[in-house]
Amino acid sequence: MRSPNRIKFDHKIDWLMFIFIVLAVGFYVIAHSHWFDLEEGQTKFLFLVGGLLNVAALTKMFWYKYYVRWNSKAITIKFNSFSGRTIPFADIETFDFSESSLIISKRRKRKKFSFPTSEIAEEDLRRLESILLKHTLPQKA
Repeated sequence: MRSPNRIKFDHKIDWLMFIFIVLAVGFYVIAHSHWFDLEEGQTKFLFLVGGLLNVAALTKMFWYKYYVRWNSKAITIKFNSFSGRTIPFADIETFDFSESSLIISKRRKRKKFSFPTSEIAEEDLRRLESILLKHTLPQKA
């Protein structure tokens, strides 16, 4: 039997990714400034490195099969798909963990999102449930 898949949880800002973005901006500024006497090859190299750092920072969600990112306002859930769904906590009316899926119902437009959970580790599902409870509890009471 296969071991269950793990969810990559990412809360707020990942400092490594933040450093990547700051370095990328620094490389862009240096490449564009006239304070440094850079040759064309050096300028292109700085643009390339800055671009690669940005790609690394902005595509983190796509590195993982099961990914959850949240802050105080919203949660992004990506389970076994190319892109994820971002749902504001204020819009979540109910959520339910069934045997094989997580179903989130939105307040407005009565829209429902379903995420497959049959292949995910039980402890990760409990952690996801605690995150949802913590941030939607005032609305559920």
